[in-house]
Amino acid sequence: MEWCSPCAMVCLQIRKLAQFGVCAACGSPIHKNLCKDCSTMTTFSISGIARKASRALLVTLLGFSGVAQGAVLESLVYSPTGAAPIYEKYPSRLILASNGELWGTTNRGGPYDSGTIFKITTGGAYSTQFSFGSVNPYDDGGRPSSIIEGASGVFYGTAEAKGTYGYGVIFRLDSVGGFHVLKSFTGNAAADGSFPRKLAKANNNLFYGVTVGGSGSIFKIDSAGNFTTLYRFGTQPFDGMYPNSLVMGSDGNLYGTTYNGGQYGQGTIFKFVPSTQQLTVLYQFGSIGADLSRAVSLIQQSSGVLYGTSWEGGNFGKGGIFKITTGGTYTLAYHCGTVANDCYAPQGLAVAANGTMYGTSYSSGANAKGTAFSLTPAHVFMLLYSFGATVSDVAKPSSEPVLGGSNLLYGTGNEGGGAGFGAIYKIQY
Repeated sequence: MEWCSPCAMVCLQIRKLAQFGVCAACGSPIHKNLCKDCSTMTTFSISGIARKASRALLVTLLGFSGVAQGAVLESLVYSPTGAAPIYEKYPSRLILASNGELWGTTNRGGPYDSGTIFKITTGGAYSTQFSFGSVNPYDDGGRPSSIIEGASGVFYGTAEAKGTYGYGVIFRLDSVGGFHVLKSFTGNAAADGSFPRKLAKANNNLFYGVTVGGSGSIFKIDSAGNFTTLYRFGTQPFDGMYPNSLVMGSDGNLYGTTYNGGQYGQGTIFKFVPSTQQLTVLYQFGSIGADLSRAVSLIQQSSGVLYGTSWEGGNFGKGGIFKITTGGTYTLAYHCGTVANDCYAPQGLAVAANGTMYGTSYSSGANAKGTAFSLTPAHVFMLLYSFGATVSDVAKPSSEPVLGGSNLLYGTGNEGGGAGFGAIYKIQY
């Protein structure tokens, strides 16, 4: 185990793998478990950018009531030679790649303050794979929101800002040809829309996604960049506004939610059939008393049943978790606020092989900095961890967790990590 000398006693208590910010002991920038000032300075380079670093503090993050233990995965800061540190800030959702590495994006920061793409091993070895703005300061896009893996070693994703016209891009990153912009959105609602969100994978060469500009749209794009708008929200009454990400269903259809609009102005759940380009509203939020609203995510169980999360509504006004069949039968699965410190504004869910779902919430918990939780298929809720116990702990989880082996959850938070720029965490449950 490595640590900087002023922090040795703390290091005996907690393991740190990746925190976005500074050393919790001396306040110096950290990268790859290295603290700039606590021991001998070293210089190394990733992607042609010189970085200065040395050994870093390791910090213990205690679990909630002994149910789970959390550990921050790594501290991160750019430090180009001769310049002040340029932090990578606000990590977005992670994915588990086919080679076992975790990949993700930061929404801001990097040399051009437009965000980055990174990878990190489950052991904490971190490297930046691309900095937005490094090919072209504007055309690359900015504020990336997520990536997915296509064929092995090839990643696709969206950036919600910049691009040639200023309305976001779809990109590809591979080890052979590097970074490519596949689509730059024009902002024309009648053509391609604006501000793309997370992609859904149909196969290694075909992807679906949504835009949120105007009322929103559904599109498809292939690995070569051939783009088609399939549906524009507002085409039919009460179909919703501002769609979130899509789920590729086991039946070959797409399922998703809208954050607003619909019959009661609280959003919808919909099905979209790619072959016919037909959209069907499965549920209108606000249809029943104490209903949820403002849905933000959707997943599908192996049984075909869909679950999702909502930021508002429910018995306590804190959002919750819902269940819906592909035929439209809707059930309220859990109301956030049912027990103290459980969840507020749940971000998303990941489902295990046994059907148990794991999620995070942006707020609530013992420290009002968010929680990690589980929900069984029988809708039994368990609180696993309360974020933000210390200044170095991750806080405000930014997306659903990723399921790893050995009962481990991995994820990101937009706050905490010492400097307050976010962190990557793992939780043993």
